Amino acid sequence: MAKANYFKQLLQRLSTGSDEVKMMMATTLAEMELTDHNKESLFESGILAPLLDLVSHNDVQVKIVALKALQNLSSLKKNGLEMIRQGAARPLLNILFQHSIPSSSLWEHVAPIIMQLVASTTSQDAQTLVSLLEYDEDVFNLFFLINYKMPDVRQYTIQTFYALCQSPSASYIRTKLRECTAIQVLVKLFETENQKLRGSAVKLFSCLVEGCDEAIIL
Repeated sequence: MAKANYFKQLLQRLSTGSDEVKMMMATTLAEMELTDHNKESLFESGILAPLLDLVSHNDVQVKIVALKALQNLSSLKKNGLEMIRQGAARPLLNILFQHSIPSSSLWEHVAPIIMQLVASTTSQDAQTLVSLLEYDEDVFNLFFLINYKMPDVRQYTIQTFYALCQSPSASYIRTKLRECTAIQVLVKLFETENQKLRGSAVKLFSCLVEGCDEAIIL
């Protein structure tokens, strides 16, 4: 009961407090070790809306804290699916697709959330499928991030597409990645000194070339 009352007060302050108070509450959510039950309860109480409001705040530091809180909460697959259903993926993708300095400073915080949202879609009931990437342009724009010299963003992006290749939309994703010459881009990463990034590139490459015409690979 005490925990429930604490979260109720936290949500109220996050929704109606001053910018300073909202940032403090979001910081608490970002840093707190939450059980899966806590994460689910917070989402059911409506925590998503005020956090998305902070993501659209003009202050970059406020955005970052809100994104860290969302990363913490979206690690629960049920919450990840709910974020997609409530339209939370679009503003996050828009941050990744804006190639500007303010937006690029947020990429390393958005990319892991997108990866977790995708992971939440990999074991869905066939009758209630939820898709993260709605348009062909979403696939192309997201994969384009691999071209930027930001190791963590590259890593999360490749892991995101690897997870997509295990999801119900796998066939569609493979087709679109082949269209944007993703195979050739991944081959170039085989030479990187970053072992983790190289390993992820090899795994995604293997997914894309499976059953693929040799002419497309070359």
